[in-house]
Amino acid sequence: MHAPRLFPEHPVSDPYKYILPLQENDPAAYVTLPGGTEAWLITRYRDVRALAADGRLSINPYANQREVWRGLSACPLPKPFSVVAKNLLTLDSPDHLRVRGTVAKRFTARQAKGIKDFAADVAHDCISAFHCAGTADLVSQYAEPVLNATICKILGIPDEVGSKAAAAAKEIWNCPVGKEKSLWLAAAEVSHLVNEIIVDGEQASDDAASDLIKSISAGIIDLHEARQLFGQLFIAASESTVGSIAKGIIALRDSEYWASDAEALTAQGSEEVLRFTSQVMSSVIRYARESIQLDGKTISPGDSVMLSFGAANRDPSFFSDPDLLLLDRTPNAHMAFGAGSHYCLGAHLARAVVKTSLDVLRQRIPQISLRQPADHDYHIGLITHSVKRLIATWNPEK
Repeated sequence: MHAPRLFPEHPVSDPYKYILPLQENDPAAYVTLPGGTEAWLITRYRDVRALAADGRLSINPYANQREVWRGLSACPLPKPFSVVAKNLLTLDSPDHLRVRGTVAKRFTARQAKGIKDFAADVAHDCISAFHCAGTADLVSQYAEPVLNATICKILGIPDEVGSKAAAAAKEIWNCPVGKEKSLWLAAAEVSHLVNEIIVDGEQASDDAASDLIKSISAGIIDLHEARQLFGQLFIAASESTVGSIAKGIIALRDSEYWASDAEALTAQGSEEVLRFTSQVMSSVIRYARESIQLDGKTISPGDSVMLSFGAANRDPSFFSDPDLLLLDRTPNAHMAFGAGSHYCLGAHLARAVVKTSLDVLRQRIPQISLRQPADHDYHIGLITHSVKRLIATWNPEK
């Protein structure tokens, strides 16, 4: 079966100009994804929503008998990479629910509300550090440190360990296809840092690390699962939330909200930013357990399937004017955090940090100007589409 390449070989600023035509003309398209994997790409809202909860699809790559993830794991998988290769994103229930439940209480709406003031303080500190310069990279100098400090507080990661973990996580997400050795080294660093916290650490505080140590002692999860979960929580949060902040700034800068007298972005507006930016373009790869008929085509057992949450969030059959940022949009049943049992564990935290970061930046530097990112300022992978740098300027005297 012919599988045309979904994206060009170079980075692109707008991946949806390649994806959305499929939604209209071929909503269940067989394509070659970044990295070389051939998969069915599902783009219609109703199909994505339904398949996200469909038990005929497995998220566990080890259950698939075919060679998969060719761009990432055609060579033997080194042991250090297990920290990112088998975790919440590769476990089906009941194991998924068992492992997820060990730290779920750290990512509730109540917990997220309680962390807002901390995130706001970090955001103000970041801006104070670069405000006098009149210019900054809002990815490396703002979005990344705000998110990293917040997730470290929730997880119980010391600052010195957090900075190393953040650098390794960034290397993992930005690793180009064909440079797997760099990815293995970064994964090994994450694994080593996780050991420092879970294996060599002490149950001394009220945080996710302590929860995991208790769960290991109680026999709920084993050490291997704890390592995987802890590493994934940091790695996943670092990419998805940072990207949402950066792309949210781009989306809002020319909106009525940025020039208004509103004290803060409304909850409705924040949800619309998440829908519009859709940092997570697609699900992780799923695998068909049995034949699935969709749009006149047959997805065969063992086939790889990707659910395009980003395309679903731009589906005109579900959202009116989907290409417009409408901050009063309601209802807004977007899938920026996925759907089904694998709905993002950190969704409440991400909402809080993204909204807080956008509000603080607008309050402190309302007259900010952005250098529109070029194609080379972006990174596109299997799952996410990220802004690597976002240069801003302003008059520090105002």
